[in-house]
Amino acid sequence: MVIISFYVVIITTITNPQSVAVTISNITPELFKQLRSDYGLALSCPCSTISVPYKAFVTNEVLFDPVCTSIFTSREWIEAIYLVNASAYLLIDFRSTAGSQVMAVMVAAIVQGVPVTDNHMRESCEAHFYSYGADPCEGTVSVRGGCKSSTLNFAHTNTSKTCTSVKFFWSYPVDNLTMIIETPFTEKQQQYSIKFNVDRTMGAITNVFRIFGREEILVTPAESKLIQPSDSNYQIILKLQGPSRLTSYGVFIDYEVV
Repeated sequence: MVIISFYVVIITTITNPQSVAVTISNITPELFKQLRSDYGLALSCPCSTISVPYKAFVTNEVLFDPVCTSIFTSREWIEAIYLVNASAYLLIDFRSTAGSQVMAVMVAAIVQGVPVTDNHMRESCEAHFYSYGADPCEGTVSVRGGCKSSTLNFAHTNTSKTCTSVKFFWSYPVDNLTMIIETPFTEKQQQYSIKFNVDRTMGAITNVFRIFGREEILVTPAESKLIQPSDSNYQIILKLQGPSRLTSYGVFIDYEVV
């Protein structure tokens, strides 16, 4: 009976081996290779510290739409449009629906995270022209929030190939918008001039600069008209300098070939 019990203990010990965890400090690459060779997958080597911090290869940058820091989020503006007695006005009266209309605009101004790589930043700061229907000569221009300088390039577009008169609405005008203008005369390599109607523009535009290569020349008009001739590339490049903070929903910009 004793012999049988002894064999049972031995067999149980063999079939159910006990694991013992041994902790080794000050690991070197050579010691790790030796332990890996001896113990294989039984070797565990958790990291207590990270030698390369996450900030070395991960970066987040949050940019807010300009409307978030504009006058339209101020207490004065909010109190002016959210009227307690709004229901007392007729539906055709803006005061009856001002609050809901402005809220719809604010919701549309979504806070967006912008990739911080140079290529993505350049792409995101391109101004986009959205034509009204099938007419390539009239539309709306918008720029992604957070861009201090954006470019509206009409080169090689339907607008430049067909339009001798262009009108667009620059939504949320802030900072700088550089316009590269071409007309049907560009493709023909013929000199031309364009005339800007600045009566509707200068209220939201601080200055206008003409760009020749790397040179910028101030051409802000003193009168209601601004006329500029094409350069040697049959283009006209202008930089519109808007306010640093959003003060209006947009500004109308229109020009025609003369």
